[in-house]
Amino acid sequence: MESFYHSGSKGGISGWSTFKSLRSLVAIANVKRAQLANLVNQLRPQVAIVDSEYALSPLRKRGIPIIGLNTSEMILTEYLNHPPKNPSIRSHFWFVEFVDYLFHRRYCDLVLSPFLLRTPTRHRKFQRIGLIARRAVLERAREIPSRTLQSPKQIRTVVFMLSGSVHASTILLKSTPRPSKLKQ
Repeated sequence: MESFYHSGSKGGISGWSTFKSLRSLVAIANVKRAQLANLVNQLRPQVAIVDSEYALSPLRKRGIPIIGLNTSEMILTEYLNHPPKNPSIRSHFWFVEFVDYLFHRRYCDLVLSPFLLRTPTRHRKFQRIGLIARRAVLERAREIPSRTLQSPKQIRTVVFMLSGSVHASTILLKSTPRPSKLKQ
């Protein structure tokens, strides 16, 4: 399926620009819904697990439970606890992250939220889980002879490379004790 996108300029995301591209995003959503309806009719799944997917009406119409994988709830919590000093982040937060949170809260039956700590969530539909590493990444790391891969409980310094980081803004995380050293 074609992906949704965020609009921006100069390598950054702009909530206003994304909002202005709403017409083309709706067109993408219509195509995605038709593709999903065909797939659901063929497979007849008992549950759907979605990661940043928003054309869910074919699943909801058929009563198929939806489990989301999303970090918007954690971002919302951190943003509201520590408002950023950089005002350019504001439109992205309200037009992208906050809307993402509201969508998942409304349309998913359960949302798994990867985070370093199992801290309380803002809503009962969200559940914090540990960080996720793709199996291929772990397998590749084991193949490198000059390095040893430690168990997650032994790791103290970690580099996080998040999707969308090309648009990254500096956002300070709550100063809660963490199991690993964080550098932003």
